[in-house]
Amino acid sequence: MTHFGDFLRKSVLMLTGLAVLIVLPLYSYKVYTKTDYSDFDIYYRSAKRVQAGNWDQVYNLKDDGASPYRYGPPTLLFFRPFAELPLRESRLLWFYLQFTFFGVGFFFLYRALRKLGQPHSDALTIVCFSWLYVLRLCLDSFMIGQISCLVFLGFAWSLDAYLRRQPWRAGAVLFVPTIFKIGPGFIYFLFAAARRPFLKRAWLSAFLCFLLSLLTLSFFVGSFSLSLNLWKKWYGVMAQDSLYFNAAHYGSQSLKSFLLRLANSGWITPSTAESLTLFFALSGCIGILLLWSLRTPKDYRTRGVFFALGILAFLFFMPETFKYNQTALTLSVAILLTGPIAALEWATLIFGALTISLAGLDIVGESLFFWLQKNSFPFLAFCFFALTFVRQALKNSYPSKFAKLIQLPGRPLGPWPHPPRQDASVDISVLIPIPFGQNTL
Repeated sequence: MTHFGDFLRKSVLMLTGLAVLIVLPLYSYKVYTKTDYSDFDIYYRSAKRVQAGNWDQVYNLKDDGASPYRYGPPTLLFFRPFAELPLRESRLLWFYLQFTFFGVGFFFLYRALRKLGQPHSDALTIVCFSWLYVLRLCLDSFMIGQISCLVFLGFAWSLDAYLRRQPWRAGAVLFVPTIFKIGPGFIYFLFAAARRPFLKRAWLSAFLCFLLSLLTLSFFVGSFSLSLNLWKKWYGVMAQDSLYFNAAHYGSQSLKSFLLRLANSGWITPSTAESLTLFFALSGCIGILLLWSLRTPKDYRTRGVFFALGILAFLFFMPETFKYNQTALTLSVAILLTGPIAALEWATLIFGALTISLAGLDIVGESLFFWLQKNSFPFLAFCFFALTFVRQALKNSYPSKFAKLIQLPGRPLGPWPHPPRQDASVDISVLIPIPFGQNTL
């Protein structure tokens, strides 16, 4: 068994090294020669408008149609330097940055696994296996030019800081995916369930990052009023997302997309789908918040499990969850591999591999690919992950101080009106024999 384990470890490391050697030059060429649509074109177009000082044209539903810029105004400053290069060179530079951000994210994931008690060789193997698990999703992200690398980096870095009890860093780096996607900010409530000093520092660091981004944006825009107008236009774009995006699209695997596809198939009405989306989203988020509040992790690994539940909430409850966002599932896979793997864990990993990792259009063919997507099998895989992590979180935690404070008194266990004091000492005990016979009541 040891020889097989060594062989498996070496195989994973070799496959990872080989994949890196192939992906970097191959996708450099594919990205540079790409001529059709990519999401990076939207970022580049917005950067050009900022370069020309046309701030009022950045969020423009009328001209941009189905592809408006959707991220918060401070993110414009991140993409602004790309406008100094031609489109093809900028796209290639963005690919190299994506590759780098993913690499740094996996480095912090490795650090987090080491904090969970994994030896160097095991931690490295788990990181490599996790990357291979989502490799197809990373490649798709490279081609479309998505910002998934920044979301993944923020999650991995924040997880590492959270496990090492570094609240300033945990709150600051989680701000990066939050300013892009909003949903990752849900994990700030996990910090609220930690000790009070951690809560204050993590939330304060996020607030300071937000304040700094506001001041920097106002400086570049030229006035606070124009900056405020950008925020208003951004909110308008987000509020009207149904005008330019159909959440029932087969590629989206969120809760809302799953229910809307049921409505399109005639199983439920569209109004019922909207109501159920709101109900399950609120119920799921409240359930996770209650778990974080009422249970305390027994060890570092369970802290990682609690963090992974926040990531799964992001994937479940955001309006759309395309394959580019699913790269965040890497952290859940890695944490799952650090503990004992029972039947449910094996089923989760295998089903996820068959429906997410290997179910690419170029791998399984059009018929099977669209059948899996339209029948929401990747979403079902998320459900397996959620069930697995909720089970592990409950199994490896104990009631928190808050749970003990709100615990209701139980029924007395005897004829006395109040249960005996737990700290009462017993100085003497007496055994009284009671005869049992025909006349004994």
